[in-house]
Amino acid sequence: MNFAKKIALLTLFLAALGFSAAAQDRVLKFTLAHEARIGSTTVPAGDYHMVVYSDPGMLAVVMPENRHGSSVVVLPTSHGFSSSCANTSLTLTRRGSQMALTSVCFSDIEMTLYFTAVHGKKSEVAAQTTDAVALAGAQ
Repeated sequence: MNFAKKIALLTLFLAALGFSAAAQDRVLKFTLAHEARIGSTTVPAGDYHMVVYSDPGMLAVVMPENRHGSSVVVLPTSHGFSSSCANTSLTLTRRGSQMALTSVCFSDIEMTLYFTAVHGKKSEVAAQTTDAVALAGAQ
């Protein structure tokens, strides 16, 4: 009885691994000649690859090719299927003084993912105070 439970659990685990591997839809390798903004993150020039997952929703992960450095997780704002997506490509658009990822086209399935660059704002979250009244209330 215990052996049957272990076999059933192992079978379910292997099936789950198979589904998660099938969720990885596309991989795109590319080289950035200059630093660029991907989502809310600025990445330096270099070789990267993007892995796009579509289960349960669209999600793209951009990783350095040499595996050194940070990965960026970015959600496309929309996607579409069109025959105008003839070549697999990555589109960067100049926004001010920076380049920003705006779309990725996968020609084999004629799908384009669209991204919006997030411009970060500096804001003061907390400030040190030396006001005697403020310090007295913080006991």
